[in-house]
Amino acid sequence: MKDSQSKIKILFILGSLGYGGTETQIFNYLLNIDYEKYEPVLIIMSKNKYQYKMEKKLIDKGVLLIDLSTKNNAIFKLLNLTRVITKIKPDLLYSAHFYTNVYAGVAGQLFNIPSIGSIRSDYYNDVAQINSLHRILSLKLVTIIIANSNAGMKNLKTEYSDARVRLINNFINSDVFYFKSKEKSQNIKIITVGRLTNEKRIDRFINIIKKIKDHVGDSTKIVGLVCGSGRESENLKSKLSNQIKNIGLNNDELILLGDVDNISDFYRTSDLFLFTSEYEGSPNCVWEAMACGLPVITTNVGNISEIISHKKNGFIVDTFNEKDFIKYSIMLLNDDSLKVQIRNNAISTIKNNFSLSRYNKEIDKLFYELIND
Repeated sequence: MKDSQSKIKILFILGSLGYGGTETQIFNYLLNIDYEKYEPVLIIMSKNKYQYKMEKKLIDKGVLLIDLSTKNNAIFKLLNLTRVITKIKPDLLYSAHFYTNVYAGVAGQLFNIPSIGSIRSDYYNDVAQINSLHRILSLKLVTIIIANSNAGMKNLKTEYSDARVRLINNFINSDVFYFKSKEKSQNIKIITVGRLTNEKRIDRFINIIKKIKDHVGDSTKIVGLVCGSGRESENLKSKLSNQIKNIGLNNDELILLGDVDNISDFYRTSDLFLFTSEYEGSPNCVWEAMACGLPVITTNVGNISEIISHKKNGFIVDTFNEKDFIKYSIMLLNDDSLKVQIRNNAISTIKNNFSLSRYNKEIDKLFYELIND
């Protein structure tokens, strides 16, 4: 049992440090962690070109960062991880990505340290990216798994009924994501946020922007904004750029912005948020947009239907139904009172379900259960 007077040393294992949903969730948690109770150490397994800006902020807060990205071989990474554990002697291991669960699980077994694994999507999308042995080890060796959506937890239990799993929803940092009245503009900005990966279906977003533009005509300028990059980004960016050109959109009508530092400002200066993804767990960008008072139209993925009530605090459409995206977009653009209603309900929903205080309470409880078990 841990001495109640000493800090709990937690070793967080992160696949990479960047602007993805998992990375920003852990990044923001470490910026707000209770340093009176915890001594966090962050292991980074792979380099990301954006990590250096984030690293500095974490180091300034007192987080010890250890980069294990110099070796690509998983065995070498594991050996280096065991050396780190031998030196710093953590009380708890926490893998934030599904594909890094295996490191936490193996190391936890070797050193008899409780370990936490993660499911960050609907589970099926996570396991599709690794082989069967990696999947089994990622699920069986960790002490417990955190799922950030009921969908992920349910799907995991369907395949592994004996899996020990805990549901803990994400949190949204209200100091960053908050509502501020938008200045009037002649342009209508419609935004989406996410990695440029196939499952996000940015191609559909582009088609929808084109059809909304055709519907409203030349009287109003429609601008579509895509924020995000990531794995496969260069290949997909080229394809998406060609699509934009081929369907007749100009460079100032559909803009691929890449990763941006101040995403909350883009939410607050936009008019609608469209989310066209096919697979998710708990999509942070949707909750961030809602927290900023931006009306959301989204596919029914992950835990969307657990949080969004159709036509009350947002709009839910079938994954393959571009027509409903267009219909609800036009409806919102033409009805200011509806936008205000959706906005107010969305802000209230996020405050009630995604507060940092709620997250801290739930994660603290789990940490203490594991180290005192």
